[in-house]
Amino acid sequence: METHRRLPSDYKRRILQGMQNTTTVRLAKSTHESLKSLANNDGLTLDEEMIRLIRAERQRRIGDALAVLELDDADHAVLKASAKDASRR
Repeated sequence: METHRRLPSDYKRRILQGMQNTTTVRLAKSTHESLKSLANNDGLTLDEEMIRLIRAERQRRIGDALAVLELDDADHAVLKASAKDASRR
C-alpha cells in the first residue's frame, strides 16, 4: 500500500501562485499518476516536482559531459571546491 506525506500548509497557495503563468502539457494518465505520486511523496506541487526533475536531468547531463573530458589539476580543484559548496546547501 502506498503511503503519502502530509501536504505542507501552504500547498494550495503554492499551486495557485504557480498557475499564474501556465501552459498545458499532455501526458499519458500513467505518467501523470507517477509524477503526482513523486510530488506527493516529496511534499511538492506538480510544477515544483517537474522543476526538481528537470534540474536533476540537467545535472546528470553535465556530469556525463564532464566524465569524458580529460581534466587537469586546476579543473579538479574547481570541481572539488564546487562539491564542498554543494554539500553545505
